[in-house]
Amino acid sequence: MKKSIIGPIVSVFVLVLVIAILSGLTFLFVAQLKTNAMDTSDKATFTVTNESSAWLNNSGYTLDRANEPSFASVSITLIQNGSDGKTVTSGNYSISAAGVLTNASAVVWTNVNVTYTYSAIASDARTAYESINDTEAAGATITTYLSLIFLAVIFGAILTLVLRIILPYINLGKNMGGF
Repeated sequence: MKKSIIGPIVSVFVLVLVIAILSGLTFLFVAQLKTNAMDTSDKATFTVTNESSAWLNNSGYTLDRANEPSFASVSITLIQNGSDGKTVTSGNYSISAAGVLTNASAVVWTNVNVTYTYSAIASDARTAYESINDTEAAGATITTYLSLIFLAVIFGAILTLVLRIILPYINLGKNMGGF
């Protein structure tokens, strides 16, 4: 009795499919955990004094702390021209909720110092959020390899089918005087 080659191939497909589903569910769980950590963590108000090397022009300047977790409620306290220390009045700039400082006048300041306050996740809760974020990023790199593994399994299955099933029929045809 001839042993079938299809059984192990189907088993490998099912194994890869189960791994892909479990990893997808894991990343959904981690994403929800990250959202919960951000939403439920204590918020604190922070002050940045004289953030230097900023500018006020048409392109906009993104505040250094704008990428912190749950960055919100930004408020400019003071902007001073870096060269002469003169205050830039509030009508000469605007600030977006995302922390982008944009010039609202015809004067261009190439070097200003910005003092501002904002709220974000408190320092003690930030470590947990950043750990979850790192876990999510590490998992994303692993999932890129799952598609390569799946393609390798498909290629292996096709190659196995060709070598085990189709080639014997071709050789049978040659032995019978065909092909």
